[in-house]
Amino acid sequence: MKEKFFSNMSERARAAFEKEMQFMGAVKVKEVEAAQRKIVETVQQLAEQGVLQVGENDEMIE
Repeated sequence: MKEKFFSNMSERARAAFEKEMQFMGAVKVKEVEAAQRKIVETVQQLAEQGVLQVGENDEMIE
């Protein structure tokens, strides 16, 4: 999943982000789960607004 995320970033942004992640250290599972929920909620909101599409290409009808 991390590579998928990084593949959408410039090399410079990726390097800066990776460097910042090194300084963060360990994170509590509770914090990770809360962040994951927030990401899912945001994606759902964007999909409802039509900003992005969720699903496979073969599910799309034009």
